Amino acid sequence: MKMNERKFSHVALFSGDLGQPVQRKFSQGTLFSGGRTDSHQQLMARGDRGYSDLCSKPSMGEETPEGVGGKVGETIDEYIARLMADQPDKGKEASPRVVEMGIAKGGSISQKIVEDTYGSESWDEDYCGSIVIHLVNSEVYQFITGREAPPTPVTAEQYAKHEIPWFECYDESVPALAPAKPLQYVRSIGVIEKARGITSSSSVKSIPVLPERLRKIKTPTQQERIADFVQRAERSNAASRYQIASREATFAIDMLLSLDNNEDGALLEKAFQFRAEAHFFLNRFPDAEGDASECIEINASNLSALTVRASSLVWIGEHELAISDAKRLLSLSPANAEGLRILAEAYLQTGDNDQAINNASSVLLHLQKDAIAYRIRAEAQLNKEKYADCIKDATAALIYGGFDDRVLLARAKAFAALGNSYDARQDAEDILRIDANNEEARLVLTKLPKEMKGRRH
Repeated sequence: MKMNERKFSHVALFSGDLGQPVQRKFSQGTLFSGGRTDSHQQLMARGDRGYSDLCSKPSMGEETPEGVGGKVGETIDEYIARLMADQPDKGKEASPRVVEMGIAKGGSISQKIVEDTYGSESWDEDYCGSIVIHLVNSEVYQFITGREAPPTPVTAEQYAKHEIPWFECYDESVPALAPAKPLQYVRSIGVIEKARGITSSSSVKSIPVLPERLRKIKTPTQQERIADFVQRAERSNAASRYQIASREATFAIDMLLSLDNNEDGALLEKAFQFRAEAHFFLNRFPDAEGDASECIEINASNLSALTVRASSLVWIGEHELAISDAKRLLSLSPANAEGLRILAEAYLQTGDNDQAINNASSVLLHLQKDAIAYRIRAEAQLNKEKYADCIKDATAALIYGGFDDRVLLARAKAFAALGNSYDARQDAEDILRIDANNEEARLVLTKLPKEMKGRRH
């Protein structure tokens, strides 16, 4: 954590009924272990300028609302004393005997800490906070909160009696991180008691587990994590969460490219494809074109990548390249409606109205209610001065696709050319109600005669 470059965000503390957050802000936090924090208990983090102290002196010593929680740097003894002073009614009750509690090494759970293969870019480093935590026994808990302590967790015997599945981790292939140097020589309570000659009467008895109750789980390998990111990017695109899809695909791409011997071209192809699709729907057309090109380098027959690149090239203004990609797409999939649309749009932009009309008509042979094909054909008909055909196609585009300023503008111009100033004015004004800065619509209005001829279409 780069302490000199970050700020602690708000953290939610709870007062009264659980689920009612009270917003608090702390600047620094303290790690509690029953007694006052000293230099050996301070949490340290390495930053760009060496080691920064996270828990030195609190810059904000405010109390939490309604007395719940504690001041930063305050021990549980001090907290209870202050609670009794602040709330005289509680002082009438006998204050509990404070038993210092902490966290010790020990237990019979098999565990290890593995390296984070997702990378720091997977985590939101800007959204963080610090909270005050007190470890208390049931008596102190009841005194502080006024509630009965929660029930004791289920025992291993009860767990086995109800035939709940047990889980075993089988991730032998995943290397564990070495213990931190300050913790290498920490001994468990059992080891300490054994060294002192103390025989513990609370040793944990083993519980027999039937094989059919055992479920094996494993830590995913890096390759499995990459595949998971690719699948998540695909699902995010399908759910229109394009920002998330872009990030997930980027994680997969970065990890794949970092591998020394990356032979999984299929995963890399998919990752570039999904990121290209996300960029396109986010209107990042140069990025979409670049990722689609990377995908096509891996697999020249990837229809989705060809579609995204051709569509992006239309938006960028590279119409000749878009035509080339669209033709290539249609050679692989002759009845591909998207390829025909792209080809029609690119021809329209280059001024080849006949080809635009032909390709848009080919789309309409398969998709009779395709608003985009009607819009392209309407604009091409306008360019060819076939105003009645333009009005007919534009009206169909509006029926099947809803409001479209390009369609309304084409129809307004066609109405004006036929002398129907009434309908031309109505279409132009409809555009300006949505987009007051549309200069072409305003120009149509200025050229219309004052006398309103025609009728509302």
